[in-house]
Amino acid sequence: MNYSNLLKKIPLKEYDSFLNSNLSTNFSDFWINVTDNALSFLISVLSERTKKSLFVLTPYPEQSLFLHQHLTKWLDDSIKVLRFPEINISPFDVSKTDVLSSLNRAGILANIKNKNQKSIVLSSTLAASEKTMNLELSESNDHLKLKKGQILSLSDFTKKLVKLGYDIFPYVLEPGNIAIRGSIVDVFPSNLKNPIRVEFFDNQIESIRNFDVNTQISIEIIKEAFIFSRFEAPPALIDEKLLDKKLSKCDFSNCDMSTLEHYQSDFAKIISGQLSYKEYFKYGGFFNDNSIFDYIDSDYLLILLRPSEIENACKQVFSRFLEIKSRKEKEGEIPLKYPDNRLSWNEIEEKLKTHKRKVVISPRFPTNKKDRIFEKINSKVIPINYDVNLNDPLNSVREKISSEMNSSVILLIVTLNYARVLEALKGMEYQIDEEKSQSKNIPSFKQGSITLKEDYLREGFEIRISKEKTLKVLTDYELFGVKRKTTIIEEKRNKKKLDFNLLMPDSYVVHQKHGIGKFLKITKVKNQGDREFLEIEYASQDRIFLPVDEIYQIEKYLGPSHPQPKLTRLGGNH
Repeated sequence: MNYSNLLKKIPLKEYDSFLNSNLSTNFSDFWINVTDNALSFLISVLSERTKKSLFVLTPYPEQSLFLHQHLTKWLDDSIKVLRFPEINISPFDVSKTDVLSSLNRAGILANIKNKNQKSIVLSSTLAASEKTMNLELSESNDHLKLKKGQILSLSDFTKKLVKLGYDIFPYVLEPGNIAIRGSIVDVFPSNLKNPIRVEFFDNQIESIRNFDVNTQISIEIIKEAFIFSRFEAPPALIDEKLLDKKLSKCDFSNCDMSTLEHYQSDFAKIISGQLSYKEYFKYGGFFNDNSIFDYIDSDYLLILLRPSEIENACKQVFSRFLEIKSRKEKEGEIPLKYPDNRLSWNEIEEKLKTHKRKVVISPRFPTNKKDRIFEKINSKVIPINYDVNLNDPLNSVREKISSEMNSSVILLIVTLNYARVLEALKGMEYQIDEEKSQSKNIPSFKQGSITLKEDYLREGFEIRISKEKTLKVLTDYELFGVKRKTTIIEEKRNKKKLDFNLLMPDSYVVHQKHGIGKFLKITKVKNQGDREFLEIEYASQDRIFLPVDEIYQIEKYLGPSHPQPKLTRLGGNH
């Protein structure tokens, strides 16, 4: 659910005027002053009102997380909101891994290169300073382009996917998985929302479809697909000459012979593609020599949030990195002159300078105003209603709304207490537009009107959108003095996750209703279209066909394997 209708319907002529004039002039920096409460709204306006995609750099991870959560509320699906994640492990530590973050980073870099949709990319300084795959190498080696009718053998296709870091499983469940069944290859690309199913006829691609990962049912036929590398540094992107060059510069005088031999062994495995991916993190500085800044070209408008805090955050991160590196060198765990896998502030500053036009959002303007344009957005924090009368809370809410409302205001109320606020609005002289969570009605957002929306925002704001009009957003925080603690969690699937071992042919399973059976294969059933089923054998060679999307009804048999378990008789007790 989002508020994109508001951005489209309210008049923002003055915003359009200064954006069009200032973003088209030859300037260095365009500085904007706005309160933090209105930040996600302003960035949404910039995205809607410009033709460019946006790259937003924040000082800390919490800010990029917050913006990601709130920007998706202001924008519709025509604009992708992507967050470039941090690698959450200590430098040079191979005992811990963060494969999921690396997978997500690779997917976002793929989306940036693909340029098939307008987007907003959010990144903290911590995430952006972590080096990533070489752009020049990745442009030629990190993806596969597929088209219907393309001449490509199934074997070559599979080998290329493995080289790009994909793993073969009996069944596709999450990004990075491949499943091969006869002439059909299912693959879940790191850069796509849904997995795709590629069907071959001899050495030619006969069809490409995307499908739902839970139901396994096809969504639509697609003409072409781009499959990008699963991780930031798959074997296909390793430059052997660059690797040898960096290794030759290392000084192993602080290490014992076993450490040197360990490095030589690991590098041989890297070149041959045999090193496990979790160990790649330790050697990131050897083959990751670019950053996300190298991927952000002139098609992107660069937005810096609080540049002085970005600088301080970057210096703190790099100082901590050097401290760990120095300790590891002294202990002989890594050689001297070990290549850095993180950018210093000076390096980031130089990369930022290559962008001729930047939008800087800051509470303070710099004293040096050369080649800079300044625009103070008239925005305010709305006072909180601390005087809620517990004996008559509706009247307190009504009084708060009345105090914020007049004929020049466009008021949006976002609340989880929808019925209570609606009751408080009864009898007010202003036009009231209701928009419940499942409603398809588009409010008018007219001057002097109130729109009530059933949803959650952490806090509201007030922002002047013209000389005569003001937009105000009220939330439960301003109305009731209550701010919910919010956390951003990974989206979870409704169904139980598949156990890959469960789908091995001839393995035993236990059905909630039918008992012990033997899984045979995944197959299709006549008159059921593209839907796939698990074929499970029971006693007397009876069989059931369980839809793949109902796999939560079975689990892996955990009893003794010798002697073999006795299959249950369908309709009986044995």
